[in-house]
Amino acid sequence: SIGKIIILFLLVHIIVTTPSTISISVDTADCIVSSATFYKINCTISSSVPSGNSISALVKVGEISSTVLISSNQVTFFNNCGCVNGDCNPNDGTCKCYSNPYPWGGSECDIPLHYVSSIDESYTEGGNATFYGWFSNTHNNLYIFIGNESCSPIYETTNDRLVCKAPPKKGSFIVFIYQNYQRWYSEKILYNYKEHSFECPNNCTGSVNGRCNGTTGYCLCNSGYDGPDCSIVNPNDKNENLPGNENNINKTTGSTTIKNEKTSFDISIYSLIEFDILGTQVSNYSLKSNWEIKDSGNNSIYPFSQTIQDQKCQIDYIIEEIKQDKIISFADIDFKVSSGSVKMTIIISNYQYANYLNTLQLLMESSVLDNPNDRNCNSEDTKIDTISNQIDSLSFITIRKNSKLLNGRILDRIISDDRPSSISTSIVSKNNNSIIIGMNLPRCKVCKIDPGIYKNINTH
Repeated sequence: SIGKIIILFLLVHIIVTTPSTISISVDTADCIVSSATFYKINCTISSSVPSGNSISALVKVGEISSTVLISSNQVTFFNNCGCVNGDCNPNDGTCKCYSNPYPWGGSECDIPLHYVSSIDESYTEGGNATFYGWFSNTHNNLYIFIGNESCSPIYETTNDRLVCKAPPKKGSFIVFIYQNYQRWYSEKILYNYKEHSFECPNNCTGSVNGRCNGTTGYCLCNSGYDGPDCSIVNPNDKNENLPGNENNINKTTGSTTIKNEKTSFDISIYSLIEFDILGTQVSNYSLKSNWEIKDSGNNSIYPFSQTIQDQKCQIDYIIEEIKQDKIISFADIDFKVSSGSVKMTIIISNYQYANYLNTLQLLMESSVLDNPNDRNCNSEDTKIDTISNQIDSLSFITIRKNSKLLNGRILDRIISDDRPSSISTSIVSKNNNSIIIGMNLPRCKVCKIDPGIYKNINTH
């Protein structure tokens, strides 16, 4: 007997109309018709039927019936796929394993393909390291390495969490997790050992300018000062009656233009890219100019959204104009946002990954908009500077044009499936008037990031 067959035969003496008018039974088992023409009928049977040189089939078309003997060369036999976590291909009997929301592998899709979505790292002296993601309930031959050193003993193993004792180290390292004869690692999702205290850029210049938050490595600038190290004198904060910013949110493109007198800076979410484990681009979704704005009921908040991947993945983009100074908390990091700034939030939900080892990169562009009618007032060259933090992740961007300065803070944190974690950011491209930065995201069902906080400062 066999598990499934596909029957293909010739009926020249029956006028075939549509598959819905045809019924076929093979040894009392129904054969489901998938297509029919004047010359042939395709049908599939999922139950067992006798094997041999020929098979008897009863074919009914309307009120007409006929018994047909089908020879073995007119029948395609294959075994039942036996797909545990996948779909069976009826043409060749192979399994197509599910990759979302949880990935599976193997010929019968019964091997769990684990991945990490966020990490709660230990301090430099070592200690408990917690890896969140999906690991299934099967943990055969489980090993965890941070760099080239074992993270052991392993204290806890669940389907969404692994806990082990990290060795004492300092810096950032690739994580390797082996189980069920499968290996997971990523050069984009690193284990960043925590420091008890971080140094701030230039020690925030001095106590008059600001103070250092040793927990985050960010400066908290005093009134009248701005920038990553609080070295920029902000006359607007000193009430010197200089022209303020004009923030314009383009409701069609989702871009933000921050203008001060004749100088304008533009910030936009550029694209979302999926990379494989070798860094090869798998998919690239252009996000610019594809946003639809929603009504927030608040004239300071502009919510946008769009869908990709045949509407399976939704991306929400929220732009907020900051009207007064306030402290904001995101992913266990507290930071000050000053009046006149523009804050952005991105939420990526239900992205369909092509492979369990793949990761995403979100691109954001910051640029100077050239005004051809005011070249005399905008004659100075544009200068773009960046500052990285202790783990070599891009943290600050400054774009200077004449006496105007676009000051941007890039927060290298993410809330991945409701858990805070660190991410890395880097420069993708840079020219005389613009810079594109990439934020490297882990695999997560819901990825929430605050990619940037920008403010235009009149330094004249």
